[in-house]
Amino acid sequence: MKKLLVSAFALAAFTGPAMAADLYTPAPAMYDWNGAYLGGHVGYLWGDASITEDGLGAGGGDFDGVVGGIVGGWNFQSGNWVFGIEGDFGWTGADGVGMTTEDDLQEIYTYDMDWNAHVRGRAGITLGEDGRTLLFVAGGLAIADFKVGEQGVQGWTDGGTFTGWSIGGGVNHAFSNNFIAGLEVLYDDYGSKTYEWGEIEPETYKVDLDAVTVRGTVTYHFAY
Repeated sequence: MKKLLVSAFALAAFTGPAMAADLYTPAPAMYDWNGAYLGGHVGYLWGDASITEDGLGAGGGDFDGVVGGIVGGWNFQSGNWVFGIEGDFGWTGADGVGMTTEDDLQEIYTYDMDWNAHVRGRAGITLGEDGRTLLFVAGGLAIADFKVGEQGVQGWTDGGTFTGWSIGGGVNHAFSNNFIAGLEVLYDDYGSKTYEWGEIEPETYKVDLDAVTVRGTVTYHFAY
């Protein structure tokens, strides 16, 4: 009987730690968002251009199109919080048609955006046990090259660089230590510009420009 008890205790002594090791599952390693990243973005842009002619006739119209380009930035992480700065440049063929009415006279305008760009600050929080998902908001500078033209016998086209502000948010997910995919929405208010057309009695046109963009991103994270 004593031998049986000794054997049982010995077996428990050796197998207990082994069973405990089998039952213990270590927590997943937390993802490190620190460092630089570089990649591309592609999405769709919906814009609105409103025109005020000679301070009287007002109108406008919509433009839309695919936008895609490069994106990159740098993240700094503190606990579950991630802060950073990001810049992007995108080429787009977004275009459309608008209209103004002055003294019962309708005038048709064309819109064409060639490119846009952003420089934004970002702030976000990681989710999940491994911290590989990041919810973020972003805001900063928005720039766009935009052309507006008037159709007709004496039609004209003019354009320039619009500068304003941007705000948005989205989600990033790290599928590996180096590759991150994301989805985000941006609202851009590009401000306004004033044009004059005509030599003898120039007419003044004020153009206000804004847009919403939904885009996906894929970036390479230069992890430490």
